[in-house]
Amino acid sequence: MSQRTGERAAGQAASGAPVGRAESIRQLDDPAFLAECRRVREALERAPQDAVGRTELAALHDALTEEFERRARAAWGSR
Repeated sequence: MSQRTGERAAGQAASGAPVGRAESIRQLDDPAFLAECRRVREALERAPQDAVGRTELAALHDALTEEFERRARAAWGSR
């Protein structure tokens, strides 16, 4: 196990988002998940580089991207 993987096991998803947040993302149905992806992406696009909270927003975007990829792998892997 790499140190990075160990850090994830200690409370963070690979994206750096808190594990609890990653779990709640997994529980969204597809339409709600896609709406959240859009909302976060648009907020991130509008936020100035030095905006307060941008780091957390970027971490959430990364977590959503990971979940999107997980769902895509599951869908394509089952065919």
